[in-house]
Amino acid sequence: MNQTITSKDKAVIRELAVQYAELANGEQNRMSLVRWRNLNNLKSDRPLVFCNVYHLLPEIDPHLPALQVENKSLREVERWFRRALWSATLGDDRYVDPWFTVRAEMYTQAEGIFGIAPETVHDDQSRGWRHMPVLKRMEDLDKLRA
Repeated sequence: MNQTITSKDKAVIRELAVQYAELANGEQNRMSLVRWRNLNNLKSDRPLVFCNVYHLLPEIDPHLPALQVENKSLREVERWFRRALWSATLGDDRYVDPWFTVRAEMYTQAEGIFGIAPETVHDDQSRGWRHMPVLKRMEDLDKLRA
């Protein structure tokens, strides 16, 4: 079901995209890129800090401005922009790419991405997990689907 994109939705996304573009094209972001490149070339002038808040996003989202767009697909785009703009306020050495990546549409098998259900073992005590091998014999290769 395709939802229409209202002019209000477009205006909200465009305003967020403008703010993000200003961030991505700003001097601070350029300096972050230089610093990360220098670090990767073993020429860093100081330790770099990157605050990875990915796993905290469910706790951060309630503190962000309420989503405004009505289109379901665009709500994820709005959420992404709001999270990125909030993350930029942390004061770390974060570099933001000057583009928004659009994922290609994928068809996924019901059993899993390659037609084989993953086998995951969880350990409640340590809250750890690991994937177990699902291809154990040469004949198992016939189970793969594209």
